[in-house]
Amino acid sequence: MRRIGSFALTALAACTAARAQNVYMNPHWLIDVSDAGYSDIILYTDGAFPAESIHEFVSGEWSAAIGYDGIQNRLVPPEALRARGASAITIPDIRWLRCDIKTIQLLPNVWAKQAAVERGAVDALMIRDGVVTEGSHANVIGVLDGTIRTHPTNHLILPGITRAIVLDMARGFGIPVSEEPIAEGDIGRLDELFLAGTTTDVMPIVRVNDQPVAGGVPGPITLRLLNAFRAHLDASCAAAHASP
Repeated sequence: MRRIGSFALTALAACTAARAQNVYMNPHWLIDVSDAGYSDIILYTDGAFPAESIHEFVSGEWSAAIGYDGIQNRLVPPEALRARGASAITIPDIRWLRCDIKTIQLLPNVWAKQAAVERGAVDALMIRDGVVTEGSHANVIGVLDGTIRTHPTNHLILPGITRAIVLDMARGFGIPVSEEPIAEGDIGRLDELFLAGTTTDVMPIVRVNDQPVAGGVPGPITLRLLNAFRAHLDASCAAAHASP
């Protein structure tokens, strides 16, 4: 691996410091490691380890090691869950006011994700000033009266790559897109609701706070975007592998 330098050492130091405090860390960075492009540097742990980055608490002993993954589409979403739709909860957004900056200041996200897991949900929808900002580790997108709605890319959310691709696809399909936040009071009125993120892929949400939303089943716009996004990922990864 080339041109890793102090970045990898910083990652190792952070993980070592966390271990001393019995804190679980799973940083997942995309950094330039060769002249050919980008690859993943991931901190792995011993024993049972999730295939994707997660935010909920992990129990058991672990030790850190730096590993290398080439460019590949390793994400295998839970298809059975996605077919029937997942659950989410709402939680106050207690984060700072520069959520657009990607940092390791993720403690509120971890708390939110853990709260969701403890209630049998896949994620927590964060509420600030009466509107949905985003999830603990994914952007939140809804469909209301036939128009896609999602929080605008300002300082209150992290502008996700999956979010950007999915919205571009929607516009290409002629689906109206409004980067306007979803009011907390409108969650129950949504035609459709889904998460968009690196580790969630496109995940339909059909229950919020144990109440059905979006008719209780994944909607047609969600499924269309899901299928288009997965095809895009597979084609992109195939092209990367084919490149000399």
